[in-house]
Amino acid sequence: MAQDSKHNHESRAQGLKPCAPVSDLRRLNYFFGQMLGVDDFRSEQNYFREKHKLHNRCLHGYGTVCGLLVMPELPEKPCTSKQDDERARLEEKIAQSKKELQDNPDWPQEKKESTKADIEEMCRAIDCLPKPCLLPPIRPQVLVECGIALDCVGNEIIVRHTETLDLWERLSREERERLANEPHDVYVSVCFCEKPVSPVRPVQEASCEPNSGCVYGKLQDSYRFRVSLTRPERDRRCEPCCSGCEECCLLLARIGSVRATGDIENAQIDNNVRRRVGLYESTRIEGINWTHGATYEIEEVDDLLGGKFSGHEHDGGLVLQTSHGVNMHTLRRGVVDVWVIRGGRGSHAEIYNLDTKIIPMQPDAEGYVRRFRVRSLSDEKLDNGDRVIITVRGAFILDRCCQPLDGVNVGGFVPTLPDEQFRRFHKQMPPPVCDRDPYGPPRSGFGLPSGSNFESWFFVYRRDEGRQDMHSHYDKFGMPKGE
Repeated sequence: MAQDSKHNHESRAQGLKPCAPVSDLRRLNYFFGQMLGVDDFRSEQNYFREKHKLHNRCLHGYGTVCGLLVMPELPEKPCTSKQDDERARLEEKIAQSKKELQDNPDWPQEKKESTKADIEEMCRAIDCLPKPCLLPPIRPQVLVECGIALDCVGNEIIVRHTETLDLWERLSREERERLANEPHDVYVSVCFCEKPVSPVRPVQEASCEPNSGCVYGKLQDSYRFRVSLTRPERDRRCEPCCSGCEECCLLLARIGSVRATGDIENAQIDNNVRRRVGLYESTRIEGINWTHGATYEIEEVDDLLGGKFSGHEHDGGLVLQTSHGVNMHTLRRGVVDVWVIRGGRGSHAEIYNLDTKIIPMQPDAEGYVRRFRVRSLSDEKLDNGDRVIITVRGAFILDRCCQPLDGVNVGGFVPTLPDEQFRRFHKQMPPPVCDRDPYGPPRSGFGLPSGSNFESWFFVYRRDEGRQDMHSHYDKFGMPKGE
């Protein structure tokens, strides 16, 4: 028994992650007659710095606090001179004269000769103008706005003003060669660093150190940006306090299909890859295959639900995509409900539950999935004016760290999945009333593993009866009509 216990203890110890480095927290004990040196003052600083970093890491976590949005740099306007304007005017006039000669073959010979002489004179004038300067190639550049972040060690990163980053200039030589051959995704990160400032001349040198003409009197908390073609590994720790982190730099944005030359467009920049400040990066719903609050024809709903006789029993169903993998074994019966509220012209009181089946999509080797679909098993036909309500109980869907799904559908902003097969289910709806998340497309939740429920709905109508009989006091977007 003792040997088995020892073996189990050693097995668990081998699977443990290394502890986060925490220095011995020692502070000075002042007394009269005490001799203090450089090391004493440094240790006094380190005591409070390490305590503060420990507080940040264990109570606040790490990530972006505010700002640090990555945006495209506005393209520079070409600088032109009077000679450039004159060259353009002459070239335009030459092209116009040549066209007139070509379009009028029956001109008198004298007029033809005069026009040709004018063209030759303008060509000589162009040759006498200074040659235009060759502009350097336009390198891809982005802007990083001011903001604050905490890295995984607990350091505070403060960017006080907008920075311009030349992506090409910050890549390594090998990565430049790769980018010159073909477009690549580029990843922009920010890292904490210390910068020596305030150079001074020491009054007295240390006896055991070589003489120095100048030393830096202060260390300034600063930062640097890192640009790479390699995506940083996602932090898979379940908590950042006791275990050490492998990547101290914070990923800010992914810039897609960057070329060696040319401007960056706004559509290429994805700020949604960053981590928001917190102890844990919660799992959220980032896409669905229907439009929340929209109205669908009955035939469309049959295809969307994938019920019997729809022709989509094998690939149909309501699809939900999560930001990180969830345990497929927690997608049990009862976790997702699809309810129908009877509409039409009669009583609206009847509510019934559609019999459904949850199908995990493409699980990995450990049994985690990022997509699952909910397919209807019912042969029930929906009627004009019905309302379909989808409820996902996030408290029972767990991710790799056994944290629940942060599922609340704030404002109904969870977007429709961009897959080609789901485009027929996308409906045009009014834009969101507020800019909830500046870092990318909205997702469910508040960024905390709160285990909140996801709720959404859509309406059903029959084409021959029309939308107007459903709810005459609402428009097609579900907005109240005026009196």
